[in-house]
Amino acid sequence: QQQQQEEAVAQMKMEVQAREPVAVAAAPQKEQKEREEKEAKRMAEQQEKERLMREKQQREAENAKREKEAKRLKALEAEELARKQKEERRLKALEEERQAKLAREARQQEVRAKAEAEKQERERAAAAAAA
Repeated sequence: QQQQQEEAVAQMKMEVQAREPVAVAAAPQKEQKEREEKEAKRMAEQQEKERLMREKQQREAENAKREKEAKRLKALEAEELARKQKEERRLKALEEERQAKLAREARQQEVRAKAEAEKQERERAAAAAAA
């Protein structure tokens, strides 16, 4: 990686040299070299800044993706809970209906048994009166 950076700096120096106007090329070689190094350093810093920005954007995109997935899972869980609650209410209503039907049948059975007992009592009374 060190070698890659050195090669990149050397490449940038060559690019800077190619862009320097002819008048500047006549400047003393030391100043020229300093300018090239300064420009190469500036370009390397710019590339590093751009790399860091790309990494930051990638992290933000990954975070957004994770948040979206978490919301989707939460919505699925809420949907499943609602479905279970609806089914529980339906089963509870069915059970209440069954209990009410059993209670009605028991009351009807009681009324029939009472009517039957009263009929038998009247028949006994009539038979006793006839005897």
